Amino acid sequence: MRTHGAALLLWCSCCDAAAPVSASTPEDGGCAAQRPSSSAFENDLVAVVNRYRSTGVTCDGAPAPQVTPLRVSPTLDCAARTHADDMARKGFFAHVNPGAEDPAARAARLTYPGSVGENLAWGQETAEKVVSAWLASPGHCSNIANPAYLAVGSAYVAHGYQAPIWVQVYGTR
Repeated sequence: MRTHGAALLLWCSCCDAAAPVSASTPEDGGCAAQRPSSSAFENDLVAVVNRYRSTGVTCDGAPAPQVTPLRVSPTLDCAARTHADDMARKGFFAHVNPGAEDPAARAARLTYPGSVGENLAWGQETAEKVVSAWLASPGHCSNIANPAYLAVGSAYVAHGYQAPIWVQVYGTR
């Protein structure tokens, strides 16, 4: 875990999604009833990440070349949203939830077929500030610049007086 100002950051990479542990609904991962469309915050997060991917970044002093933009995956959106909501409701901030489910298990539960990585942030007010903090952290930056990641799901949750929680899940398919 790293802190950046008054905000917290966590990252996870190279998680393989195992075989699905339960059946799910179609490609939306069952999230349509939960929240039918992305918020402006989530759309901004994808746009800012894709802007940096298209120009290339420097991660921990090493240049990373430009890579293709990420496409939004409804399944990864669902994985990000359910994890962000879970953290806000249960008052934790971690890649592994209290039930011991990690990013790969959440993706597999939703029948996502590829490997995943995950970036978390807490407390930033804008997508630009989130991505700026992630780019200053080697693990987060590596997830953003990873050419193997082709898809993304994003979540922004701000319950009541809590600071915002941001989740971005990256996928290889």
